[in-house]
Amino acid sequence: MELRSILPALRGRLWRLDQGIALLGAALALLGCGVGLLVIWNAHDSTVRQELDRSDAVGRLLEDHVVQTVKGADAVLKGLAPQVQQAPSGLGAAPLRQRLGQSIRALPFLKSVSLLDAQGHVLLSTEPANEGVILEPAQFRTALADESGRSWMGAVRAGRDLYEGGARRPQAVTAGQRHVTLTVPLEGGGWSRAAYLLATVHGEHFARFQDGVLPAWGREAALLQHGGRTLSASWGSEWVDARWGEHGEEEEATGSRVRRGLAGSLSFVAQRRLAEWPLDVWVEQDYERGM
Repeated sequence: MELRSILPALRGRLWRLDQGIALLGAALALLGCGVGLLVIWNAHDSTVRQELDRSDAVGRLLEDHVVQTVKGADAVLKGLAPQVQQAPSGLGAAPLRQRLGQSIRALPFLKSVSLLDAQGHVLLSTEPANEGVILEPAQFRTALADESGRSWMGAVRAGRDLYEGGARRPQAVTAGQRHVTLTVPLEGGGWSRAAYLLATVHGEHFARFQDGVLPAWGREAALLQHGGRTLSASWGSEWVDARWGEHGEEEEATGSRVRRGLAGSLSFVAQRRLAEWPLDVWVEQDYERGM
């Protein structure tokens, strides 16, 4: 009788124990799922950070190349300016052209160096086809008292050099070719009414460097001017021109983040804004491809 009387209580205790074990098992299962999700999320976050860091590393590499190139062109102009200012008034165009040409012969990033008068007429150039071309004032004119001491960068232009698309004797513009100009004033005047010394830096120089760097990183890149046109791009300059206005200045100019890229898809994007000249380096990789 005593055993029968304690069986119901024993069964209740065993049921509660079973319930407790079941609840403990469920809690452990949930904990395991949570830990698994946390591990997956951490792995995802780590991958995202790694891809952003890689895009940023490529951006820094391209930025360094651009900065060194433009600083090189700037140094050349400043070195040539005194020579032009001190050139004898009777010096012929051919000897001066030869002298300037020798100064840039070993510099692959410079397409040409030209002398302009105050109205933008090209008086003399290491590229004879440029002579006679007329540039718009916004393309070359700069304040004589520039406290920065830097040369002035004009807008990106289509073509290999000044003669393509020029206001006088224009020649057909070569598709896909871009260049940008740097100008320094010739204070006190120069050879034969020359008021400005202008260098043409061609976009193909940057494009070749991009082609050598990007395949190993699996990324696309572009070199763009603030509010303007594309100087070089792995996609093609015209293709990027149509999309740059939607992206260029809507967010912070320097940094890396996940956002919609120039290709239109979610991407790992790094953008680097040059401190001294109006240029941006843009690097991206498609998000799905990176993950």
